[in-house]
Amino acid sequence: MNDKILEEIADALDRGFIVFVHRRTFEVLSYPDPTRWSEMEALDEWVAIQDRIEAEDDHFVEVKPPSPKESFRFMSDFAEQQVADTRLRQRLLEALNSPKPFKHFKHMVEDSEEADAWADYKLACLKTYAIERLAEHWD
Repeated sequence: MNDKILEEIADALDRGFIVFVHRRTFEVLSYPDPTRWSEMEALDEWVAIQDRIEAEDDHFVEVKPPSPKESFRFMSDFAEQQVADTRLRQRLLEALNSPKPFKHFKHMVEDSEEADAWADYKLACLKTYAIERLAEHWD
């Protein structure tokens, strides 16, 4: 599996999509996770993808988005291990310990000089996460 496919998977996971990867062709299909999205914007497309996956069930491997606990760990690890600026690191860790930690962390990191580093780090975490989930179910 090449890096372009992993990036496609990571991007879909980051948007809260459930991803399916075809075992032979590495085709990637995805749709919004119904538990995270209140309205299905592309319902027809979602139904078509679901029908295809059901018809070829043993040909696809499913990768669900990381749990909130796993996503929290990505943010915490980034703040603790990747942010050199002591003040920003402390602010990010405080954001993670506040009500609505995801929202506060996102706003704080995106408004900082670490925004690109966070995007790169999150992409790497999601790629690793996808590889681990695929490996659990790949023949």
